[in-house]
Amino acid sequence: MKHAAVFAIGNELLGGYVLNGNAKYLSELLESHGYSVTRHLVVGDDITVIANAFRELAQDHHLVMVTGGLGPTSDDKTREGVAWALGVELQQDFASLDRLEALMASRNRAVKEAHKLMTFFPQGATIVPNDVGAADGFYFTINECCFLCMPGVPVEMQAIADRFFREHLPEDSSYIATTILSYYGIPESDIMDKIPHLMEGTRHTIGLLPNDGIVRIRIVSRSDFSQGDATEIGQTVVGEILPLFPSENLFSSSNLDLNETIVQRLIRSGKQVALAESCSGGKLADAIISVPGASAIFPYGAVFYSNEAKQRLLGVPQHTLETYGAVSAETAAAMAESIQRLANADYGVSTTGIAGPSGGSAEKPVGTVYIGIATPSGVRVKHVLLRGNRELIRRRATQAALFELYDALEK
Repeated sequence: MKHAAVFAIGNELLGGYVLNGNAKYLSELLESHGYSVTRHLVVGDDITVIANAFRELAQDHHLVMVTGGLGPTSDDKTREGVAWALGVELQQDFASLDRLEALMASRNRAVKEAHKLMTFFPQGATIVPNDVGAADGFYFTINECCFLCMPGVPVEMQAIADRFFREHLPEDSSYIATTILSYYGIPESDIMDKIPHLMEGTRHTIGLLPNDGIVRIRIVSRSDFSQGDATEIGQTVVGEILPLFPSENLFSSSNLDLNETIVQRLIRSGKQVALAESCSGGKLADAIISVPGASAIFPYGAVFYSNEAKQRLLGVPQHTLETYGAVSAETAAAMAESIQRLANADYGVSTTGIAGPSGGSAEKPVGTVYIGIATPSGVRVKHVLLRGNRELIRRRATQAALFELYDALEK
């Protein structure tokens, strides 16, 4: 097994001012090329700390993807850290300088002395040109570990990483196939109880990825012979897993998110869904319209937060609101039916609840949520009690509504 790490450099990451979104992309890229990612590391802009981290990571990894610290400012220390770790000097690469000057000219900007710092690299490093930005990447080895250094700007990092794997990394003799089975409504512990014997084999590994009521079972299979053989090994494992769990809880075997699966299913069936949200505050609509093609299945939705809006705009009867309250099964049903009718949609979905931190009671504590689903054959309501802070409850209410809509589409 080839071990890899993701190494990010920058005080802004340590301070929480910037989210390290590059780590997700790089981990997935490494896994797709047959590497097992065993470590993520973040350090600040300190030459000694950076150099020591390179030496440490070289001890037990085959490949390390490094981001950040390649800009022209005084706090960009990656080049110096590499040179220190290797015991070499920095030297200017004139091909890199030519690319930089051409880029600046295309932007009608002059090349300043500070910019030229980006054309200096540790002696012995191999440069990977940056086709979308100013700072080129480079790679080098310590012991038998290869380090690829890239800018932290995501689009530039992705371009250099992809080019490195395409043009510079030696071909490996092994073949990799990945299958992801996505289940909802089954606890991770229940899944683990049924597949401990399958978790790791001589030619495959399994990982569980739980998140907000969804568990993804990730099967990675390997072969030294062919891609087809790696795929067959993976499908054999999938064939052992599928009979262990209810088929209705499996919403994807191609790594689709639940909202993507729902939109694709509605598109195939020619059906539409409209949304009447309260406690989810637009998150449900965002989940739907974030999927390409959603315009074909989503005429409209709205947030009806006050009782007045529920009554005047949506048409929820005043009697229902006064008798049962805004947070109730009856109101959720009326909201779903009303939006279904107003939009002339096949399905109507509503959310109403108490996201907190105040507003709860003994009868209806914070986290109480009702989800209404109006279908061509009638309306049903799901009551859930969710835990967490306000933002987490809103997010989980959205996920629960997606579960209920998916279930309705299945029936």
